[in-house]
Amino acid sequence: MSDWFYDAVVGFGSGVGRLVSRPTVLHAERVPRRGEFVLAANHHSPMDVPVLMYTTRRRLDFLSTEQVMATPVVGAFYRRFNAVALSRAGRGSDAAAMRRVVSRLRAGRALAMFPEGRLTEPARSVTAGGQYRPGLGRLARLAAVPVVPVVVLGADTLTRPAAWLPLRRTRFAVAYGEPLAIDADAEPRAAQRDLETRWRRSMVALMDELDASGWR
Repeated sequence: MSDWFYDAVVGFGSGVGRLVSRPTVLHAERVPRRGEFVLAANHHSPMDVPVLMYTTRRRLDFLSTEQVMATPVVGAFYRRFNAVALSRAGRGSDAAAMRRVVSRLRAGRALAMFPEGRLTEPARSVTAGGQYRPGLGRLARLAAVPVVPVVVLGADTLTRPAAWLPLRRTRFAVAYGEPLAIDADAEPRAAQRDLETRWRRSMVALMDELDASGWR
C-alpha cells in the first residue's frame, strides 16, 4: 500500500485546487467516513480521477484495467495510488482480479470505479440513461458493501493549460448519491441487476440536480 504517496499528492493538489478552481460539490456528507464501500462514477474525462481524489473525503483505491496499468507513466502512477488491475484476458484471470478487489474492500478500504468502462460522451453516458458494463452489482454482492453513486461534470476543462492559472476559478461539479445496499435476500443475479438499475437511476437524478443547481 502507498497511502503516504496518495496523501502527499492529495495534500499538494488540494492547495493548487483551492487556488485555481471553484467547484460545486453536492452531498459530500453522503460518503461514509469509515468502512468499505464502492464509489461508482461516470467517466467523461481522464481528469475525473484527480477530481474525485480532490473532492472525496476518503482515500480511494481505483479500479483500473491491466491495459491501462501496463502504460509506462500512467501505470506507474496508478500503482502508487493503490490501483487494482482488473484483467479481461479470461474468466480465470478475471476471477483472480476480483478476489483481489474483494480483499481490498473487506480490509475496510474504499474503491472507486467507472462502470462505463471507458471514456464516454455526455450524450451517451449513464448520466443520460446510457449503457454501462455489468459488474458493479456482482462486486457489491461478493464484497457485501454499499455503492455510492457519484456524478462528475466539467472535469475536462482541467485539460486546458489556462485552467491552471492562479485565480482562474475553473468550474467543475461533483454530486454524491445516497449509498445503495445490495439485497442480500434476493436471488444473486436479480439482486445484482436491481442494484445496477438503482445506481443508473440515481446517476440520472444527480445529473438533473446538478443541471438545476446552475453550477456552470
